[in-house]
Amino acid sequence: MNGALLASNPNKGKQNGADKAAAKGASAAKGAGASKANAKPPQAPLTVEETAQLRAAFTAFDTDGSGEIDAEEIVEALTAVKVKVTPEQAALLIADVDEDGNGES
Repeated sequence: MNGALLASNPNKGKQNGADKAAAKGASAAKGAGASKANAKPPQAPLTVEETAQLRAAFTAFDTDGSGEIDAEEIVEALTAVKVKVTPEQAALLIADVDEDGNGES
């Protein structure tokens, strides 16, 4: 896996999955009262250290440097930590969080 720092990512400045996840968590906290059925408890904002850790993990999973994590990269990442997942299962994981329907998270 690529352990490069986000600063060396050619997609620097472009919102990537780590940024989207952090933004999604922040917007979920703001809109917590929008739907009682899907209401989640409010979450505290991420600390600088937590954000840095998420960026590092995201960059490690994003082996092609695209700024997106696809099913193949999920399988590789989970296999590296001894979690067996099929490409089909990885695709289902992505479908759960894929906001624009492009097949990547």
